[in-house]
Amino acid sequence: MGPAPLADPQLTNDGLVGYRRVSGPLGDTIVPDLATALPVPADGGKTYRFRLRTGIKYSNGVLVKPEDFRRAIERVLHHQPR
Repeated sequence: MGPAPLADPQLTNDGLVGYRRVSGPLGDTIVPDLATALPVPADGGKTYRFRLRTGIKYSNGVLVKPEDFRRAIERVLHHQPR
């Protein structure tokens, strides 16, 4: 795959999910970040469907689209180390 485009979720500090931002044991809890909720695994754990919060924009004002995440995830999964 080619170089990462400028509008790429992998280049942001936010993800679909993240850790709760508190200290102690509760900080180990995974919570939605750009997703509206945690996904429920389907197809024997092979499929996870995330729904994005509406109105998410990159710093340049471009709306974040589901395809942006899909492209970034597929690039990571298909990456061949040199």
